[in-house]
Amino acid sequence: EFGDVRARPRVALNEMEVNQAGQIVAVKDSSAAFLKYLDKVGAYIGARIKILDKVEFDGSMEILVDQKKTLFMSKDVAANILAIQS
Repeated sequence: EFGDVRARPRVALNEMEVNQAGQIVAVKDSSAAFLKYLDKVGAYIGARIKILDKVEFDGSMEILVDQKKTLFMSKDVAANILAIQS
């Protein structure tokens, strides 16, 4: 059904392409340390994100959160965050 969030596949941020946008919906790693890190950098469940850049060398990413804050994220961190593309 169009507009049904559940119908859209969840993808790890590291699998998204530059200029793709979406919304963070879940994390694979729910350890306290990882959740604390996400809270610190401002990448929360429900945040709207856009991939600004991917570094070919190490797979790290530059991500725009809520159209105002830019985060730099390692490939490992990005692989543990799931989003639905918008």
